[in-house]
Amino acid sequence: MAGAKKHGTTQKPSQPPQLKAKTHVSGKPSTKKSSKNQSTTAVIKNDPFARQLNYKPNIDYNRNVVIRIKDITSLSFGTACGILKLTSLNGFLFFLATNIFTSLLTYAVLVGFMNKGTDYFVSPFNDVFVNDVGRYLASYLMMWCLFYALVST
Repeated sequence: MAGAKKHGTTQKPSQPPQLKAKTHVSGKPSTKKSSKNQSTTAVIKNDPFARQLNYKPNIDYNRNVVIRIKDITSLSFGTACGILKLTSLNGFLFFLATNIFTSLLTYAVLVGFMNKGTDYFVSPFNDVFVNDVGRYLASYLMMWCLFYALVST
């Protein structure tokens, strides 16, 4: 039995190839005094999985998180407005104030004010503050009218 394995011996599973740090950065000749940081940066730039910023599925997911948060808060604040029996301009000012408050809080928590929002959103200001305001206003009005009618009768 030439191809049979002996009992008790094991073979090591094949290891995936490891990335080797390149000492040649594009356009520059390699030198012996090149720092480890430059070679690591070159590997990260060439590795498509090292850092996936502006990856469409991730951006879509982040935008859906903002939509979900603002949907829930607009429904909740519409309910509060109806229970408080706010009418006319007071109700719309309440919507404006709560929408701005929610947007600021969402922007601070999800994006941060450190100017790194473009890593996670295409346009952070538009995605958090401007987009879908009509959608939030419609859900706010629906809950406002429903709860105002329920509390009034």
